[in-house]
Amino acid sequence: MFRLLFHPGFSTRDTVTHDAGRGIGMSLVAELIREMNGKIAVATGEGKYTRFSILLPPTDGSQEMVA
Repeated sequence: MFRLLFHPGFSTRDTVTHDAGRGIGMSLVAELIREMNGKIAVATGEGKYTRFSILLPPTDGSQEMVA
């Protein structure tokens, strides 16, 4: 149901601004997570919240990661 959020070109904006409307934000996030062999999930309580859960595999410590 939420796959459309991660589709390249999808946007909820009617117009493009400097910050939004080009439809690359969430597709880029999903692509980067997949490249790191991770997963992203979406849950929502209609009219209350939307939760994005990101699961990334552990690293061997040789790469410093900042969140």
